[in-house]
Formats: sequence, structure tokens, C-alpha cells
Amino acid sequence: MLARRLNMSRRALKNPAGAFEYIAEENPVAADAFITDLTDHIERTAGLGFISTSRDVFPGLRYFVYRERCIYFFVTETDFNVVRVLHGRRTISPSTFTESDTD
Repeated sequence: MLARRLNMSRRALKNPAGAFEYIAEENPVAADAFITDLTDHIERTAGLGFISTSRDVFPGLRYFVYRERCIYFFVTETDFNVVRVLHGRRTISPSTFTESDTD
């Protein structure tokens, strides 16, 4: 399996901020650990391969779930492009993603 270069969109980097702030109100150490763990898992998945499910919102859009977060991404031969990291209970539609996400 080919290791892919991880690219995270600005929105994907910002998405977990709400979870961080919520957790940090009660426990800043746990909030740091959550973000570190989530980021590490995404990096490992990009580097080692992935198990994912396709989404019909956009052709080629895939996702996997980790710690109640859906990580939405596109892959090419060389790149693993994360476009969103959203809570798993959030409803998504084509309007959740912008045209630049699909490039």
C-alpha cells in the first residue's frame, strides 16, 4: 500500500476546535489529548492506508469514524486530502462542502 501525503484543509483543521473548547472548559489536559489523538489517528490512516466508506454527497468523497468524529476525505495516488472533521451526529449535504473541497 502506498503511503499518501496528508493534506488538511483549513476547515478540517478548524472543525475540531469546537470540541476542544467544550472539553477544555472542564479539563484542558483532556482537550489537548483528544486533539492530539485525533490528529495522530488521521496521520496514521493517511500513511498506512485506510478503511473507509464512500459518501454520495460528492463523487470520490469518503469517510471514516474515529472518536465520534467523521473524517471526510478524498484520495489520489499520492495524496490523502481531509476536507472536514465533523461530529458523527451532524447531518451532511452537498452544501456542507464547497466546490474547492472537491478539487
